[in-house]
Amino acid sequence: MEIIKTDILIVGAGPAGCSVARDIKDKDIIVIDKSTFPRDKPCSGLLVEESKEVLERLKIPKSVFGVPPELDLEHIDLDNNLNVLQKKGLGNTDRIKLDEWLFKLINKKVEFYQNTHITEIKDNGQRVVVKIITETGEKVVEAKKLVGADGSTSTIRRLLKVKPVTRYKTAQNFIKTNKKINTCKFIYWNELTDWYSWLLPKEEGIIEIGGAFHLNVDREVVLNKLMKKMGVDGEIIKRANWLISRPKSIDEICLGNGKNIFLVGEAAGFISASTGEGISFGLRSGTFLSQILNFDSDINKKYKEVIKTLIDEVKNKIKKSEMLNDEKSREYLLKELGN
Repeated sequence: MEIIKTDILIVGAGPAGCSVARDIKDKDIIVIDKSTFPRDKPCSGLLVEESKEVLERLKIPKSVFGVPPELDLEHIDLDNNLNVLQKKGLGNTDRIKLDEWLFKLINKKVEFYQNTHITEIKDNGQRVVVKIITETGEKVVEAKKLVGADGSTSTIRRLLKVKPVTRYKTAQNFIKTNKKINTCKFIYWNELTDWYSWLLPKEEGIIEIGGAFHLNVDREVVLNKLMKKMGVDGEIIKRANWLISRPKSIDEICLGNGKNIFLVGEAAGFISASTGEGISFGLRSGTFLSQILNFDSDINKKYKEVIKTLIDEVKNKIKKSEMLNDEKSREYLLKELGN
């Protein structure tokens, strides 16, 4: 069996994994991903302020954005018959193009294996030995450091025997329609979900409608009900489904094994419990870890120190999520946003 040696093995080539690989200097890097690229990840692709700050420094191209490129946020509370508009200026990206651009920032200096799956990991103290199945067969990678950036269904987290973050499933329909939408709409309707649904334009004549639901929910039933309630009709040109994390406690956050294995982004539990937004957490946690991996000592200690700001942010998002779950506290919160 072929044995490959490297300094750092990164599992996952999304925003978190690419952020780790981009800023590491003078080290051999291998990136693997279970998907075939360019991949189509079911994600709204919205950029909050923190994401925009990171990506603007990297000179994000206009071609990555949809139509319109920025969206204000409209909260629609169907339980309380309440609409609140926030001037947010959310970046409205095409997620396929966003991931493709982020990968191009790093792909010249890494060895990349797509459509690749991990079957076993073992940390022997000096190196992490990882068995992978690639398009050309089974291989063994011996890495000084292993980074799990592989999202809510993280194989690395599972093989470390760490319980996954609380999961929901997203269900999205992309609709070709004459309906005009000029805001991103967050829809709260406890009859469908105790999280939220959304409606937003993606490009000329195409809108996305979807939501985050419990795992046992029938996607067709809830989306048909949501489309009818929001007055959306037209041709469904694409359906998408994905698992998404919603941390209920910061105890669900895991940074790795405390030795040579590290988790970033959604694999670590860094995602907003109130909105499901994970791009900003992936970009920032990946960048934090990459800066630390450039050093050769006290990596775990340093990672715990710099990541504390994101842990505190997740904690605040959990509190906000709890308020949005409850109709009365949600009404109060949304009215405060509108003032």
